[in-house]
Amino acid sequence: MMHNDSIISYDLIFPKESFIKINGDFQEVSFLEKELLWVMPAYFREHSKLQNVLIVGVSAKNKFGLDRIIEISSEEFGKLKLETIEDNRKDKQYSYYKYLISLKDIGTVERKRRLLNDVITLKLGDLEYKFAPSVK
Repeated sequence: MMHNDSIISYDLIFPKESFIKINGDFQEVSFLEKELLWVMPAYFREHSKLQNVLIVGVSAKNKFGLDRIIEISSEEFGKLKLETIEDNRKDKQYSYYKYLISLKDIGTVERKRRLLNDVITLKLGDLEYKFAPSVK
């Protein structure tokens, strides 16, 4: 199967009932009672000044302090580390958390094979969300 590997996006696969809608580059998912998370998991061959990087962006209300409770890992590549926390430019009640792991030391063929077999798990305490590469 041919697959363009300049960007490989991931879709929510568990729990499917948590998916609300696509909102720009983000997947809107339900979180707790009547709250939302916006999640953007993807591999980028080039992103800003980074190359060959797996990124998970998460946006949520500041009141949750996600940087203290969130864990993000890839079955193929391991734990993603928190790179930055930014205030949302439009609404200061929200923060954007960017987690990433560099894949630049993995050869192109192996990297692509592993990306297409990957599952990313986002844990928030007892809550767990799983994302797999899009097959579009």
